[in-house]
Amino acid sequence: MIVITGAGGFIGSQLVASFNSDNITDLIVVDLANSQSEYENLSSLDFDQYCPAEQLPNFLLANSTDITAIYHLGACADTTNYD
Repeated sequence: MIVITGAGGFIGSQLVASFNSDNITDLIVVDLANSQSEYENLSSLDFDQYCPAEQLPNFLLANSTDITAIYHLGACADTTNYD
C-alpha cells in the first residue's frame, strides 16, 4: 500500500491520478478533513481508503508492515501563517 499525504490538494490529487493511470489503486489518501474542495479533487479517483490527517500516526503504527511507500506532500499552503 502507498500512503499519500496532502492527497486532496492539486499536486497530491494529480499523483493519485497518475497512479490510477497505471492501474494502481492500493492507495491511502491523507488530508485534513475540513475542506470540501479536497474531497472534490479526489471524487473521481480510485483509492482504498481516506485517512484524516489527525489519524495518520495511529494508521502508520497499525499498518507499518503493509506500507511500501509514503509520498509526503502535506504542507501548510497558507502564505500568511507564521506558525
